[in-house]
Amino acid sequence: MKIKIVLFTLIMIYSIFGISQTCLPEGITFIDQTTIDNFPSNYPGCQVILGDLVIEWMDYILVTNVDSLLNLTEIQGDLIIGGEYGTPIFESLAGFENLTSVGGDLKIEGNFELYSLEGLNNLESIGGQLSIGSNQHLQNILALQNLNSVQSLYISQNNELISLSGIDSLDAFSISDPTLAYSVYIANNDQLSLCNVYSICTYLGLPEMDAYIFSNDINCGTINEVIESCVTTVNELDNSSKNFILYPNPVLNEFEIIFDNKSYDEFTISIFNINGQKIHTKNNLSAHNNIDVSDLNPGMYFVKIQFENGEQVTRKFVKD
Repeated sequence: MKIKIVLFTLIMIYSIFGISQTCLPEGITFIDQTTIDNFPSNYPGCQVILGDLVIEWMDYILVTNVDSLLNLTEIQGDLIIGGEYGTPIFESLAGFENLTSVGGDLKIEGNFELYSLEGLNNLESIGGQLSIGSNQHLQNILALQNLNSVQSLYISQNNELISLSGIDSLDAFSISDPTLAYSVYIANNDQLSLCNVYSICTYLGLPEMDAYIFSNDINCGTINEVIESCVTTVNELDNSSKNFILYPNPVLNEFEIIFDNKSYDEFTISIFNINGQKIHTKNNLSAHNNIDVSDLNPGMYFVKIQFENGEQVTRKFVKD
């Protein structure tokens, strides 16, 4: 009998605990600090919000921190921080340290005193758009270092943001939103001059990329400027008079290097991704050798040919 009672008690505790992990299928909007502070007592044990979580600022009612949301691990709807009037005295997002997933959009907009995204350090996935806009004093997005997937990316009018470092680990192949004119929109960030992070470089090398990059600082002012900065490490000046073509291009599984009806000594090729990382080296090749690249993901790559006399030349190709 005692065993049955203990078992029943454990089942009840487990059931209550399991139910308590999720809450708010209709979502919740915070407009003052007191409501946030009371969240743990109003929704004990809640770790997963099934709807949207919205933090807004209303006249004379300030939200200063989200420390009481520390238990949240997942928001299945949108997470919206700021809005038309912003939350002007947030300096960071400390309190979201355990959040790993946002199922909808993550919008961080109009936060006048937000200097960093600290607090989002463990965020791994966003099911919708990552929108970072009109945060006047946001200086970096380094806290997004563990983010690996988003559907689209919008970064605009962050006057003091100088670098996209922080979204380096983002999987470029996860970025695709057919409902938007541009899946990547990076514009009007006055001081943004470092855009050649790995994820952006890889995305710009995809055959079906749709990006709008405009009116940022030097090196990020246009798509071409970003691509040029992406390939600096491999796009060396040719010191070779040798003329050849790489065929076919785009490449499906393999390509051939065809010279202009002349015989050349053996050569070595190195293949780099768009971020300058060496992927393959193949030695002792000659004209008309087929180069197998079937193991590469679709995107833009560079092949550098090194001849025995020291001459070298670099060419670009697209892997379908």
